[in-house]
Amino acid sequence: MYICVIVRHNLVKQIQHQNDLNKDQFVLKTNLEAGTLLSENFQANDCIDGDYFFDDDERAKTFASVCMDFTQKLLQSRLDRIESLNSGEEFTA
Repeated sequence: MYICVIVRHNLVKQIQHQNDLNKDQFVLKTNLEAGTLLSENFQANDCIDGDYFFDDDERAKTFASVCMDFTQKLLQSRLDRIESLNSGEEFTA
C-alpha cells in the first residue's frame, strides 16, 4: 500500500492510499528525495503541484505539512512585497 500526497495550486488537496504504482510513478524514500523533487517542481513550473508517493504514513503526513508550510511562506513573502510597493510601482511574482 502506498500513500499519495496530491498537491494542486500549491495546496495539499488530498492524501490517499493507493495499492499499485504506474510505471512512471515512484516512491520517495527519504526527506532529501522529497525536498529535491518539491524544489525541482517549483523551479520548473513555478508551483509545487504533483502527486508524491510514499510507503510510510508519517513521512507522507510530514511531507504534506512541509508543502503547506512552503505555501504559507511563499504567500507571506509575496504579501510583504505587495504591502511594500510604492505608489505606482508594479508587482510581478
